[in-house]
Amino acid sequence: MEATEELAPAADGGPPLQLAWGLGLRPAVQNCVLALDDTTVLYPQGRTLARLNVETNAMTFLSGGERGGLPVAVALAPSRKMVAVCEQRKGDGHPVIGLYDLAKTRRLRTLTYAANGSRFVSAAFSGDGKQLAAVSEAPDFHIVLWAVDKGRVEAMAKQPGLHTRVSFCPRDPQRTTALVCSGPRSLKLWTLVEDSRLKDTPIYVGKRSSEQPEYTDHCWWPVSGKASAAAKAAAKTSSSAAAATPIQPATKADVQFSDAPMLCAVTASGTVLLFLDGQPDAHYELKQSLTLFAAHGDQTRPAPSAIRCLACTRGFLVSAEKGLLALFERNATDGLFYQTRSFTCALPKAGVHSSTVRNIHI
Repeated sequence: MEATEELAPAADGGPPLQLAWGLGLRPAVQNCVLALDDTTVLYPQGRTLARLNVETNAMTFLSGGERGGLPVAVALAPSRKMVAVCEQRKGDGHPVIGLYDLAKTRRLRTLTYAANGSRFVSAAFSGDGKQLAAVSEAPDFHIVLWAVDKGRVEAMAKQPGLHTRVSFCPRDPQRTTALVCSGPRSLKLWTLVEDSRLKDTPIYVGKRSSEQPEYTDHCWWPVSGKASAAAKAAAKTSSSAAAATPIQPATKADVQFSDAPMLCAVTASGTVLLFLDGQPDAHYELKQSLTLFAAHGDQTRPAPSAIRCLACTRGFLVSAEKGLLALFERNATDGLFYQTRSFTCALPKAGVHSSTVRNIHI
């Protein structure tokens, strides 16, 4: 049984029943499992968000009450003190995002935007937590930017098609706000310009838009945004694993990777593309193209379709069909990335692999 709404007061006027524990998970929600700390995870259950201590099994719940809707996507603030929930509500038809205070376990405010019945399918906080961006599905295909503290729309733009992931570029906070959106046949940089407008710049692999791959997700490396320190740490920790026999051929870059943030984009054909953030001129250069292998060192089988990607300290994880998780690490010698490990998620006591790994989080 999944947790739903807060329970009503008792009919005899006694104290209301409090939800203490629940079962269930909504796996279709983007970022459906979030790690709040070493022992606590947050995930959607029905119309609520369940917070579980994995050591004690104690649970608490965040509910939007009558204002809350079914979660579609979840985003965690960098401070890990606030969470944004893209909600699907019946009745008004407008896309809604609920902001929740994790410390006080209550709903802070509701972010709305007048649209024609579409819903937000992805959201992300800026590095300082002061802004929130979200993208909507058909028929509007909007990208919207809010000021979190005031709940005010700062900018919006209409996209030509569906984008399934939005993220903030981990740039110097003194620079212009920049976002990246990915989706089928589209990978775009959006920058906030004067007059509160969002200007788009396509990030092309080929020369024509028809040559663009089927993007399924993207992420940024390094995680912290402090590129120089993280790059050195990653090179040090990955030297023993990645400096050995390369697991796959890699497309060498004309020059070594710098300490600028890198954009990792994965595709339905099993390709992993790494772009170097060309700030301040907004030019993204393809530095490396890799192929996702079904197993460690196995180049004989076709590349599985990539589903999600996630940056970590050493490099990044890619999840794919047939329950595959692959780890790519940076080589300390040449600065390139290689697939160094792979894992397969299987159902307990069964030899049947899960069809896809749709959500990963560290």
